Amino acid sequence: DGTLAGSVLTLNKAVANIKKYTDIPLWQAVRAASFNPAYAMGLERKIGSITKGCVADFVIADENITPIETIINGKTVYKK
Repeated sequence: DGTLAGSVLTLNKAVANIKKYTDIPLWQAVRAASFNPAYAMGLERKIGSITKGCVADFVIADENITPIETIINGKTVYKK
């Protein structure tokens, strides 16, 4: 019917929620937030994993999944 839904939940908070409320290993939660969407869009050879030929986009997070550094195209764009 054209209805859209949205959220203010950030991706790092979503991954933290999975870690907090389920028994899913952190690596699977991160994969669900990175590789799986890239694969669903047919972009897994460009984004979503640390693989030769993929874009160098990373988020380095602390134990609470809070970003401490963001790297886009191999360059740091945010550092706590």
